[in-house]
Amino acid sequence: MTYLTEALGRAVHIAAGRADAAPPRRHVRLECAVDPDHRAVEVARAVRARVGIAVPDHPTVAVLITGVG
Repeated sequence: MTYLTEALGRAVHIAAGRADAAPPRRHVRLECAVDPDHRAVEVARAVRARVGIAVPDHPTVAVLITGVG
């Protein structure tokens, strides 16, 4: 990941979990740009895994690559 972006809103968006979900978990959406020398899919997978581990309640995570550079 090169830097966070705000192409679709805040760079990091955390939403409360749905009460009807099993189990109810939060959801994190992260927007970022990647270095042109790295594959976007690999960066997205790595960031997603690290965020999922780093946040205490292990939320679902979506990583949107919104830029290159």
